[in-house]
Amino acid sequence: MNVSKRARSVKTKVFFPIQNENDVLIDALGELRNAGLEDLIVLRFSQNLGNYSDYLKYPKEQNLSKERWKSIREWIYSGRSETPTPQLKKLISYGIVSHSRAEAEEILWSLDSKPLFVESGDDVSSAILSANLSGISRTIVDRTEGLETIQKNKNSAVATALLICVASLILAILISGFVVQKIKRIIFHAKAVGQGNLEVQFEQGGKDELGTLTIALNSMVTGLKEREKIKNILGTMIDPVVVKEAMVDLAALKRGSEKRITAFFSDVANFSNISEKLTSIELASLLNEYLSAMTLILKKHEGVLDKYIGDAIVGIFNAPVEVDEHCIKAARAAVEMIETLERLRQEWKAKKVYIVEAQEMQIRIGLNTGLAKVGFMGTDSISAYTMMGDMVNLAARLEAAGKDYGVSILVSESVQREIKEEFFTRLLDVVRVKGKNESVQLYELIGRTDNVSERLEASVLEFSKGFEAYLNREWSLAQELFESSQITRGVKDKAAILLTERCEEYKRNPPEKNWDGVYTRTHK
Repeated sequence: MNVSKRARSVKTKVFFPIQNENDVLIDALGELRNAGLEDLIVLRFSQNLGNYSDYLKYPKEQNLSKERWKSIREWIYSGRSETPTPQLKKLISYGIVSHSRAEAEEILWSLDSKPLFVESGDDVSSAILSANLSGISRTIVDRTEGLETIQKNKNSAVATALLICVASLILAILISGFVVQKIKRIIFHAKAVGQGNLEVQFEQGGKDELGTLTIALNSMVTGLKEREKIKNILGTMIDPVVVKEAMVDLAALKRGSEKRITAFFSDVANFSNISEKLTSIELASLLNEYLSAMTLILKKHEGVLDKYIGDAIVGIFNAPVEVDEHCIKAARAAVEMIETLERLRQEWKAKKVYIVEAQEMQIRIGLNTGLAKVGFMGTDSISAYTMMGDMVNLAARLEAAGKDYGVSILVSESVQREIKEEFFTRLLDVVRVKGKNESVQLYELIGRTDNVSERLEASVLEFSKGFEAYLNREWSLAQELFESSQITRGVKDKAAILLTERCEEYKRNPPEKNWDGVYTRTHK
């Protein structure tokens, strides 16, 4: 606030409760005037009025008051502390400065260019020393110098802030450049992994987030390598579901287990004779076409390809993954294979490809169900998922025995019990396979129950009556019924012919009295 030069020369009569020598009073007023009458700010703090008498009496108190003003000015000008400084508190130990530095500065700015008036019309000095004190002492501070100092402090603060911003920006650019380069290298290697290169090694370094990321990426690559290795091991497992199961727990599959499965064996009849008459190109083409069609059917019914043995197909149902009604599904696959082969033969004849023997190609299938050992067999580098056990061997022998009985699908009694509601079968024989004491009932799987003609059903009924007579040692009656079943069927039946010949043999050389109807096979 501005007070004119003229105001300084006005003599004001001052009344103060404390009546001392006029000289002391005039000196005090002079010191107050010298504090600055043009640009002033009033800074309030509570104070005991009695202290002012000391100010008037003792020069030491006057000097102390000057020190207080100086400390107040420094507090406002420096801007180092928002609250009163320890020095200020020490100098004004009898009171509490009631305004913060920011508030004091705000008052300083708000009073800029505003004249200071009091109701009595007295000048500033009179106002300060008047009865309006009321327990509040007003300290006069020179504002002009304060404004300059504050502005300098602000400029210094702005310059410092700008310097910090520039330094931070430069540092951020350097750090971001370093980080960006690391990220670019990570992206480059990640793209290589995405293209199938699993020999990539991400650069490790640091304990920051990028360092943690590279460790995780290297672990990922290691995992992908392991998965690729597993896929190679499972190369013969055509079914993707099986591959997925094995990749979840390969160790468990390597350990192996015992499960109830259905074993599947198929073979092409007289394939050696066919292969000898074909060129290598024709043979490869025939096998590829045949095996592809049969394998697709195996997979369709949730079977797993164990292996190919030349023209033979070995399959597993219900391992390594669980398959509901695996025995029925194996039977469905077998029937569909017979039907598909018939279609292939018709196509080959129509296209006039291969030789006549190939165009008339027949297959035999053996099915058995029971407990078997399943798992990976072999070395770490070369291994295959397969099955082992007596029930597996029996399935293979059923496939081979189909040749003797002239049937396409031969199944065990355990399979027949599982599929009899859906498939039509006939009991062919009760045999004891070579090397085993237990007898086995052999059943021909003819087809689906809803796809069998009445004529075929009648033929099977006569055959069954003949087999019952055979078990009762009624050889002649059995022969008549076997012959009748062939007539009813309309075609020759190799199984009926085989049993008719066996009855003739038993007529000449009857079996022992305790014969149980089991025929012991002398070959596999």
